[in-house]
Amino acid sequence: MKNDKQLTIDKIDNLFLKIFRITLLVIMSFALLGTIGTLIYSAKLYFQDAKEVTQDPPSNHIDLKGLIDELEKKSLESEGKKTEGSDSDSIRALKYLEEVTKLFRCSQAFAGAVGAVVVEAGSEAASRDIENLRQQIELLADKKGRGDPFVSDLVSFSCSALQSNEIVKLRKGNKVQGVFLGILNYHVNAWDRILLERQEANLKENARILKDREKAFHTIQLSAALFFIFMVLAFYLIFAKIELSLRKETS
Repeated sequence: MKNDKQLTIDKIDNLFLKIFRITLLVIMSFALLGTIGTLIYSAKLYFQDAKEVTQDPPSNHIDLKGLIDELEKKSLESEGKKTEGSDSDSIRALKYLEEVTKLFRCSQAFAGAVGAVVVEAGSEAASRDIENLRQQIELLADKKGRGDPFVSDLVSFSCSALQSNEIVKLRKGNKVQGVFLGILNYHVNAWDRILLERQEANLKENARILKDREKAFHTIQLSAALFFIFMVLAFYLIFAKIELSLRKETS
């Protein structure tokens, strides 16, 4: 009777041990999966590259309404003084000559469309106007964040705006003044605004990357903790198995 009672107790003990081992194995499995998952996630966070934020230049989306509003607002102002060229005798490369010549032709086509005075192509006056304009464009392009792309976009934007029937109609009706310089100023302001927005967006992106890498570091710490739990449970099961084997041999 006593042996039967002891046998029943042993069976219950073995059942609870079996349940305990299964529970430990489940916990170990989750710990191992968590370790692998957190390592992959942290690596993805840490090694991601910052995405360069790009925005379309003004010529890709000409805001005629904004341009016309700007021209009308400054319609009573003078066109401004032209920048005088240097009296230096040094020879300078005629940078942006091709682009400025195209821009000058667009301005002359606009002048012809609105009935203004057109400078004869190839004349001394035309050459002088082109050189003056080229020097101004070169000064504008020398500023940080501009350069060759700025000049190309300026020419594209300005020619498209000068070909606008709405702007031609407003100029014919003397509702706007200083159209050419107004278009140039509008593009310069739009370019600088877009550049500033892009810089701010890139700063935010870099800040996000730093934050994600900090998060990756904490995730690695969690991964290490999970792996530690897995190893502790693994050693426990190994030593428990050894102890059980020794008991069987002793009995």
